[in-house]
Amino acid sequence: MWNQVRTLRFKLTMLFLTVFGVSITVLSIVVLTFWESNVIATVDGRLEDRLEVALGQIERDANEGRESPFAEAVEAPFKSLRGSRYYIQLRSATGESRNRSQNLRNVRLPLPADLSTIRKSKKPRIETIEGSDIAALLGSDGQMRLLTRYCEVSGVLPFYIQIGLNLGAFDTSRSNLQRIFMIVIPFGMLAAGLASWFIARRSLAPIRKIAREAQELTAARLDRRMQLPQARDEVGDLVITINQMLDRLEAAFIAQERFVADAAHELKTPVAVLLGEAQVFRQKPRSPEEYDRYMSGLLDEMRRLAQMIDSLLTLARADAGMPLASTEAVSINETATDVVQRWQRIAEEKGIRLVLSLAMPSGDEPDPLVMGDADLLESLLGNLVQNGVRYSPAGESVEVTVCIVGQIVRVSVRDRGAGIPQQHMDRVFERFYRIPRVEEGANGTGLGLAIAKGVTRLHGGSISVSSREGGGCEFVVDLPLATE
Repeated sequence: MWNQVRTLRFKLTMLFLTVFGVSITVLSIVVLTFWESNVIATVDGRLEDRLEVALGQIERDANEGRESPFAEAVEAPFKSLRGSRYYIQLRSATGESRNRSQNLRNVRLPLPADLSTIRKSKKPRIETIEGSDIAALLGSDGQMRLLTRYCEVSGVLPFYIQIGLNLGAFDTSRSNLQRIFMIVIPFGMLAAGLASWFIARRSLAPIRKIAREAQELTAARLDRRMQLPQARDEVGDLVITINQMLDRLEAAFIAQERFVADAAHELKTPVAVLLGEAQVFRQKPRSPEEYDRYMSGLLDEMRRLAQMIDSLLTLARADAGMPLASTEAVSINETATDVVQRWQRIAEEKGIRLVLSLAMPSGDEPDPLVMGDADLLESLLGNLVQNGVRYSPAGESVEVTVCIVGQIVRVSVRDRGAGIPQQHMDRVFERFYRIPRVEEGANGTGLGLAIAKGVTRLHGGSISVSSREGGGCEFVVDLPLATE
């Protein structure tokens, strides 16, 4: 039972039932109030009609010189209503009883307390009265709608005329109407609750189906997709969103598997080389010179292995979207200068010139500062310069340019190498991807450009590559300019 209470179906049903219950209750109150107002207005209109009839009779009797004009005024207009719900009483200006209808018997209708106001306005006062006298006349729960008016008729002393109407029929009708509402509201809420329960079940059926299909999804079955319903409603949008999420998850898992496989393959090579050399080296005694050569080779392979591990960690951090370990204002001018100086010797050995052009702001122009990690930014530019030096022929130059474009710090690295074939242009930033080369020294790990892209992404920037006219290619890195 408690499990059902916690379900969305139960909550939707209770919400609908609450809204329906409040709505139908308020509607019932409004209908009952409107009905009472209309009935009272009808009753008051009838009392005023009877008043005009009685006053007309009194004026006629006074004009004819009758000795007692009140007697006929009391009886004539109500002869057909004797014993009915209407009652009439005439009082003098001092409040003394002049005459009254026979159905009042010995009961005197009370005068309102503010007679002076009624006398001055000469307008009828209508009110609902009850009490012991009215109860003796109409019953214990009886009520009367009473009209009182002060009148002045030529030939007759001023008087008060009172006309009352028994509200018993009105009270009975109101009680019946209230009883109907008391029956209709519970049964209406019961019917609404049952209907909303089944409607909620039908409406939530697609969501239950989605939940079942989601439970069946595993890492080994990410190729499955949920069936799109025919109706393009909110559920359809949910299915589309989930399928899009599954597309991203599948792509991420495939990339992860490929990354693990490629990393294992790349790490396996230097480890195998180290293991093989160690096994061969132990087969017989070695001279000190052989020990030195072995240690030199060992150090080279260990450096290559350490560099690859650092690269893999950088890529993993970029893929996970982890925040930078340290953030500070880094001068791209200084970073580019350090990178060029570090690769200057190797470039000179290959007969390649490194040409550096820095951003030189003047006046109010900002310095080329970027908020980020100085080591990672140096690794980013170092990989691009390394590629340019590696693939450029002797006698050519590699140009490194730093400039500010709006709110962007732009770094361009241009070389005059063989360039990148168009069919490989879209894949150069993939990890472990190598373009088939025959140039000497073109046997890298395939991680340099992937690292460059990952570091750029960590700093909120972008990187692109394009072919240059006359050969070579240009890498452009855009990084957001640091604000004050």
